Amino acid sequence: MWSTSKRTSAGAEVVVLYPLAGPSSSRDERRPGRVQVFKQVLTHREPKLVTHSGHEWLYVLVGELRLVLGTNDTALRPGGVAEFGTSTPHWFGPAHAEAVQILHLFRPHGDQPVNRTSPCAPGVTGTPAGRFEPES
Repeated sequence: MWSTSKRTSAGAEVVVLYPLAGPSSSRDERRPGRVQVFKQVLTHREPKLVTHSGHEWLYVLVGELRLVLGTNDTALRPGGVAEFGTSTPHWFGPAHAEAVQILHLFRPHGDQPVNRTSPCAPGVTGTPAGRFEPES
């Protein structure tokens, strides 16, 4: 992968990732076992299901994300979250012609994040609602 950064008219920096020709990986092979985080701007491409070891967590920032998991095909809007084991055939990209911006977390070896939807009960320790916490 290679990237370039651009500034929007509002002055926000946007990083756009592009695949390299030939066999490559967007995963950081130098730090196996660590959570890798990407803010991605995905443009239209044809769906191609893939599998690999690990676990992915996606959060839609802007636009609409199409997510294909096995035989399930769904769309997520801003604020939508998906998490899945990557041994399931999967693909994700824009649901329409417009680009989609996502926050993408990847953890190799099947470790998975915890997605909390409500605060912990009194006396129970953990992170506040909505925060990412990898399991030990």
